[in-house]
Amino acid sequence: MSVVEQRYRAVLAVLAGASVTEVAASLGVSRQTVSGWESRYLAYWLKEVVEPNLRPLTAATYETTVRLYIVPFLGAKRLDRLTVQDMRSWLNKLAETCQCRAQGKDAKRPEEKQRCCAKGECCRQTPSKRSVNDARTILRSALTNAMVEERISKNVAQLVKVQRARRKRPDPWSVEEACSFLENAQTWRDTCTPLTC
Repeated sequence: MSVVEQRYRAVLAVLAGASVTEVAASLGVSRQTVSGWESRYLAYWLKEVVEPNLRPLTAATYETTVRLYIVPFLGAKRLDRLTVQDMRSWLNKLAETCQCRAQGKDAKRPEEKQRCCAKGECCRQTPSKRSVNDARTILRSALTNAMVEERISKNVAQLVKVQRARRKRPDPWSVEEACSFLENAQTWRDTCTPLTC
């Protein structure tokens, strides 16, 4: 049996209900190793499901979302142990976590160019509602695939309701503003010749 097949069977055994300790002992590895194999599911899903079936830019967006928003918060959790409460906590924490601090953006700058989080002054660069919803949608897709592959029995990301990002209502021009715009446009059109525009 190859190493990959051995790891795959170990993950299946844990998902089927065997304890991580038992599986680790039977293979002669640590419990952390077996748990690490499980947490690699998202990497597998990105490589084997997303990349071959979606456009390159979409696949890159999925990878970025998984790397920045999902793995830092849920990477240590076993797929079969995720709960609706975990999902809600993750979404709430993600929505209020400063990404400059979480990703170390300011800390990576040279010391003289640091301006916020590295100096202890949080800039509050939290993800937008749209980004949080997108992260949930991507995780929901990964968990749906895990259900198809019989790794989990239910998709907890599907059970969590999220607020939709509200669209801003357009602020229409007043009659005076519209008239002024049309007058200026007419003046501009009169001075414009095919060679200068």
